[in-house]
Amino acid sequence: MSLDCPSPGNLAAIAKQLHETAQQAEDQIRASEETMRAAVNRPTVILTSTAPLTGLSNGVQNDIGLSATWATTFDNTSGGSGSGTGAFGPQNFGAFTSLLGEGLYEVGFCATAVASGVVNDNTNRQFLIQHLRPDPTAFTGEREIQTVGLLVFESNTGVGSEVSIVGEFRAREGDRFAFLFSHDNTGSSMTINTGAIIWANKVSDSDLTQVV
Repeated sequence: MSLDCPSPGNLAAIAKQLHETAQQAEDQIRASEETMRAAVNRPTVILTSTAPLTGLSNGVQNDIGLSATWATTFDNTSGGSGSGTGAFGPQNFGAFTSLLGEGLYEVGFCATAVASGVVNDNTNRQFLIQHLRPDPTAFTGEREIQTVGLLVFESNTGVGSEVSIVGEFRAREGDRFAFLFSHDNTGSSMTINTGAIIWANKVSDSDLTQVV
């Protein structure tokens, strides 16, 4: 910011200088505001399912993220185009980490599971968020890094099971998150109702670059 001093008698020059100084100050304020906004408005993507996911058999690990139909509810990243999982490729949030790089990610999964018919007494419903990393030596091409989850039991009432889980993961570029559901209700299959939510937020970068 420059602070030239025109002669006291040159009122036009003083007015012009005040205007230029105000513009320079505004530029500095805007740059600071953008920096502060970037610090608190972290990259976030939220997907919401648009149809029920039916026919989920017992004893099977169902990948809800890849099987359900999703729409993008919120996306403040620069790389999210399209809708649903298409915004980040066929593997949920794999392109999210590719776009945003290594760091700490907070990932959530909210869903309601209901039986399509008979509910067996006190059978379990398991909901998991699994952090996976590409690995060509693994049988599936990926290896598990970390898993968080919740196991709930449903009595013979047929009211369903509603859960919400959140995990923090130290992810690398190209890692992905799987949203899994399984159950042991042998009396009937299960359904994940419309309105399930999966989301990811990059909380922090791994490194802070400083020019010296």
